[in-house]
Amino acid sequence: MARALAVRDGLGRHYPLDALYRAWTSRARTPRDLHHLRRLLEAHPELFEPHRRTAGLFRVRLEVAPRVANAQLNGRRQRRARKAIARRRASGEAMDQNTALMVARDRLALASGLHKISARTGEGVLEVAFHFPDVSGPRHADALERIASETGWRVEVRSVPHQGALSEAAIAALPAGWRPLRNPAVRVEDRRVSLVIEGGDPGHDDAREAAAAFLARTGFTLSFLTSEEEEEGDEPQGHDDPARMEINLTYEAIREVMEGAAHDILKTSLRGDHIEVAFISPQIGALYRDLLDEVEELTGWTLTIKPYADQHRIKELAKALVPPPHVRTREPRFLAADALVRIQLDDAAPTTEVAEAADRELRAQTGFGLEFYVSSEPGARP
Repeated sequence: MARALAVRDGLGRHYPLDALYRAWTSRARTPRDLHHLRRLLEAHPELFEPHRRTAGLFRVRLEVAPRVANAQLNGRRQRRARKAIARRRASGEAMDQNTALMVARDRLALASGLHKISARTGEGVLEVAFHFPDVSGPRHADALERIASETGWRVEVRSVPHQGALSEAAIAALPAGWRPLRNPAVRVEDRRVSLVIEGGDPGHDDAREAAAAFLARTGFTLSFLTSEEEEEGDEPQGHDDPARMEINLTYEAIREVMEGAAHDILKTSLRGDHIEVAFISPQIGALYRDLLDEVEELTGWTLTIKPYADQHRIKELAKALVPPPHVRTREPRFLAADALVRIQLDDAAPTTEVAEAADRELRAQTGFGLEFYVSSEPGARP
């Protein structure tokens, strides 16, 4: 299944359990099936990895990519890219935005550290964002020049790194036995990251080796401090980090990026060193992960999605979907682990068509499914 998904959709896409189940089998699913599938995914970390912030989302591991590269390169999107390049060469005109983006994504499909590619249409620029542009930009310079030649667009590399990836790389670089006391402090202007640690000596050879490996991977220098050195004022920490936008401006940026979205943010909360964004459910929040990633890059703050659904709101929406003349006999059952609401009715269940329409509507609003049952049905479960 991992190979088939990578060939069909490319690399890096996250899938909810429902989508993975449909890719796995055409058999009608039950909550128990989804639970079984989750266990299978967790048992095969070499093929699938969970989203680092949002529960219930999985993607094909990047390590699987080389196994599907040939199939991916021979896919329909690549054939379309070749045809578009031929038309561009024949006409001498720049490609339209969508075609240019398609070609760029094709050429950089296997590029290490690629975060996203976007277009500044008014300027005729394709902007390529790498996790670590100081390293990946020069590494992929030939591919970037090729994209510019093939599309007729100017190609620029975004100079700002992905701060979430930078922080993760800093923690991953810690020598064995060293522990971070708080999140890394990132100084983008100085191309520097510092970590307050315990369990190690910043003057030891291990620290120098870790810093050298980090520099080679990211293009940033890495320094370590003990808590005593931090208290002496060697490194500012916490919310006053100058690499971060002021908190109220960050909240405003979140509101702006979500303006016009199909779903509302219920609440944004400062949780220590990160901001938690609450949607009606984490499943709905996952739909906006890419937008929140953009805010992270802009503001320097880590944004997480609240991992719990709003049970009351979802149950009220489910109640409103009970089709007349049916009447529910008790409060809906809220099954958070299965992302499902079950409603018992007083008589016969609605037709399959009506029930499926209600299920689709609740999923669209909340990310949760909806099932109706009557207590007199054989095998009905409460």
